[in-house]
Amino acid sequence: MVRGLKSQLEALQNREARIEEARRAYEAERKRLEKAKADGVVCPRCRGEIARNAAAAPPTAAVTSHRTLGDGQYSVASHIASLRADAIRDQEYLEKESRYLDALESRQREKAEVRAGAGAGGCDVGTATAEEAVVAAS
Repeated sequence: MVRGLKSQLEALQNREARIEEARRAYEAERKRLEKAKADGVVCPRCRGEIARNAAAAPPTAAVTSHRTLGDGQYSVASHIASLRADAIRDQEYLEKESRYLDALESRQREKAEVRAGAGAGGCDVGTATAEEAVVAAS
């Protein structure tokens, strides 16, 4: 199961990389279109002022200044993030479940050993723990 989850996680990471590449291409295209739109509407003097302001602005402000919720950026990123979080939670659950099952198996093995040891030692109690077997034998 863990191997299957790992392969699914790798597939999601590959898909995330492809989506990120497509997002960058769309962003470059959007910038090109915005530049073409601005060049056609704004006079040359204002165009120089806009270029100076854009160069002085922090990079994040330039990227998010014209972003809308309709471009799919937020929904795709949140979807990928939720898939990644689900995969991590599933992996943690499987690890905990594996430890729990190992603990149950070791308890059952210990009980079987105690029963076998108690039967060989002459103890009448078939379900006695190791401590009870010692007390009964003395």
